[in-house]
Amino acid sequence: MTGRLSRLGLAGWLGLAAGSLAPSGPIAAQEAPTSWYALNVPSWSGSNLLIPGGWADNQRVRLMVDPRWGAVSGSVAYEHLLQLWENRPALGLGTIPGTIPQGSTGWLDLSGTIASEDHLEWVHRLDRLWIASDLGSEVTVTVGRQTISWASTLFLTPADPFAPFDPADPFREYRAGVDALRVQWFPGAFSEVDGVLRAQDTGEKTTLTALVRGRRSVGGWDLSGWGGMIHDEFGAAVAAVGAIRSVALRTEVSLRQDSRDESTTLRGSVGLDHFRLWRGKDLYLLAEYQRDGFGASDPSDYLEVATSEPFTRGELQTVGRDTGLLQGSYQVHPLVSVDALFLVNLNDGSGQFGPGASWSVAREGSLRGGVYIPWGDEPNAETVNPEEVLQSEYGSGTPSVYLSLSWFW
Repeated sequence: MTGRLSRLGLAGWLGLAAGSLAPSGPIAAQEAPTSWYALNVPSWSGSNLLIPGGWADNQRVRLMVDPRWGAVSGSVAYEHLLQLWENRPALGLGTIPGTIPQGSTGWLDLSGTIASEDHLEWVHRLDRLWIASDLGSEVTVTVGRQTISWASTLFLTPADPFAPFDPADPFREYRAGVDALRVQWFPGAFSEVDGVLRAQDTGEKTTLTALVRGRRSVGGWDLSGWGGMIHDEFGAAVAAVGAIRSVALRTEVSLRQDSRDESTTLRGSVGLDHFRLWRGKDLYLLAEYQRDGFGASDPSDYLEVATSEPFTRGELQTVGRDTGLLQGSYQVHPLVSVDALFLVNLNDGSGQFGPGASWSVAREGSLRGGVYIPWGDEPNAETVNPEEVLQSEYGSGTPSVYLSLSWFW
């Protein structure tokens, strides 16, 4: 491991954290529950101007250790990710979401490359590395690489300032960790105040995020808002989650400073989801809409968005400004479920359809298969102007099929 971690050393960094958080006096004996996760995804995809296509196999093995010493707890998650492919994916395209190493999400460099060849990439990383202390019954302090999510909607989450998922990702078991100092105060049973201080190395510079969020349950509605500095710039958001009869309503809206022209940009989403029994089986339906001021409304601006600071920092889930999503799942058997996802760019009319099915082969294991079928204008092979290559967001993709086996133990 190299990079900023070498400034202090892993042992020294954790030692300082433990020293600052650990309460005085005797503590209970150490407990260190250990668990494993493994994922294997063979796949095939077509080819076009941007994507070479062919077969691929993505493998992920994760070891998780969660020790506790009285009021002090911690977590370490160490992963190996191995990719094999017929043709190396171009520009990170053409791979199954969730099975490739996620981009830089922190300040510490906790990853390394074991092997990199024409048809193979093998990396390892620490995706969790944090220690926390309960300072009484109302305050918890956590420092290190940890999971933080302030999302209110479920798939399209533009107001969440911490490493959002790809909305089409079928493997959402583990969210990427971020390097931060977090203080949580619980003044009452239905309220929370959450403060986060985070540094992130974006490749070109190090940015600082300092945010405070308040959250309270009022009349069956979960209301929240945050504000402060995000990546050295002003940001604020409000969100609400509640129910109208049997339908859940989720919405979030943020105001962000756009460094491209120093304007204030609106980013927001709204979603409805509903769960019911249909013919004695579980049926779940969801619809979401996103308006992202960081995105582009015209294909000629897609390249600019894809090279913008918000995109390279990992904040954007799509490059389009207006996006719609439909998702549904149905339990056809206690061990088998089917699902489908429609993701549509409402500006250029492109989208992708992702049906799939899952089978619980054992208490610890699950088998899943699915396809991705994109539609829209394909890349322009005749132009010499880079800004005219992308004719639509999802038409630049290719059909793909995958089969995955995940295992917990």
